[in-house]
Amino acid sequence: MPLIQSRVHADALQAATDALAAANHEVDAMRHRALGQSTKLDEQLRQNADLTVQLAQTQSKLDEARRLLAATASDAEAREERHRTHVSRLEASRQTVEDMLQAARHREREAQRRSHTTPSHGDSEAQDTRRSPLSTSSAAVATQPPSAQVLYEQDQLLRLSQCAAANLDEVQRRLRSCVPSSGPQACVEAGAWASQLEDLKARFDDVVQADAKLISFLILVAEQQSQQLRTLEARWVEAQRTVREADAVLDDAAARVATSAQESAMLREECAALTQMQATLQAQLSERTREHDAATGALQRLQTAQTELVNARVRQEAQWTARLTQAAEAQLRATAYAETLEAALLEKERLMSSAAATSERRHRRAAVEAAQERVAAFVQRLRASAELLQGELGGLADTPLPLTHEKTAYLHTSPEPSPPGASTSASHPRTHSPSPSLPSPETHVLRSMQPTAAAAAVPTATTQPSLRRLSPPQVVEAGPSHPSVWP
Repeated sequence: MPLIQSRVHADALQAATDALAAANHEVDAMRHRALGQSTKLDEQLRQNADLTVQLAQTQSKLDEARRLLAATASDAEAREERHRTHVSRLEASRQTVEDMLQAARHREREAQRRSHTTPSHGDSEAQDTRRSPLSTSSAAVATQPPSAQVLYEQDQLLRLSQCAAANLDEVQRRLRSCVPSSGPQACVEAGAWASQLEDLKARFDDVVQADAKLISFLILVAEQQSQQLRTLEARWVEAQRTVREADAVLDDAAARVATSAQESAMLREECAALTQMQATLQAQLSERTREHDAATGALQRLQTAQTELVNARVRQEAQWTARLTQAAEAQLRATAYAETLEAALLEKERLMSSAAATSERRHRRAAVEAAQERVAAFVQRLRASAELLQGELGGLADTPLPLTHEKTAYLHTSPEPSPPGASTSASHPRTHSPSPSLPSPETHVLRSMQPTAAAAAVPTATTQPSLRRLSPPQVVEAGPSHPSVWP
């Protein structure tokens, strides 16, 4: 049992060592994984920092673009408002000038009809001038870029045209007041009025020419402002597209930042789980180390106990060897005594057969009585020798043994001695009585000897293997009353 327990402990220790090595490998693998996850987390943090910087730069650029876009939009709205104001004013001025021209022409035709005079050369020049103001003004204005001075001149021309319109109204009023009058004095006054009218026509032609130039210039400015407005609208569309692209970039960057934040959170959770697992494995490793130390100490104690047990077994085997030597010597003496007894029995049988063959029926009883006396004397001597042998064997068997459990186990397997005459024997077929009705004393002696010899002939099968290796079992024949020679 100690050997089996030591082997079991050795197997358990080996299993604990293997488990400890596997745990160490797992801890190393988890440590490598934790380092890899930490490296990935650092890389993700660095990428997050770069993305944050890029996001801040993009946000600043987007704010700048939005600010520029707002400024451009406000500037465009202001320019458009000014342009609309100018266009409305020019439209009103043009309508006023056209109305004035139509009224002046109508009044001129009326005056010509009334005066029956032909138009002067100045009128033709004025008409030529009225026909070609647009081309000259457009050619002159096309080379002038719009500026603050041009706007100021436009305002001055507008005021001049308004003054001319007012003067024209005054002239019309005076003409109306002059038309109903008739007579010679009216004709004299008509010459003066005609000269004044020619002056007014000249001034009016100048005003009309200036208004035509102003209108051409304003139309050109309106076209330029329309072109600028279209350019601003194109820039506005481009700015909106840029803003949309910037918003898309910002959304993408925000999504990447959110993804990076989620990955960072997952990596942090994995690192925390790996740290907790590492702590658990470290605790298990410490526990396995303590168990290993305890198992090592127990194994050392078992080895010490096994060494002591082996030494005790060696001493026991030496004692058993000495006892077996003594038993072999006693067995040899018993064998010699059994051979002597067998020779005596053969002699007795020979005497009995000779007595049975030579005596007659009348001398049989006397011969039997004499033989019985001799057998009784022989039996007495045999009993004395058996008691002597039993005393020697009893002294040998009374010696104390170190292992009581082995002695007890052997005593449980050794047969008890039988009383004389308790069993029948079939080992001596040659022993028979002369008469079937009268059994002889020799038959009782043989029957009493057979159980003891059979008990002595039992091999020591229950002894330990070390005793079997030392000496083979031998048969010991003894008297009817001594026990087995084995302790």
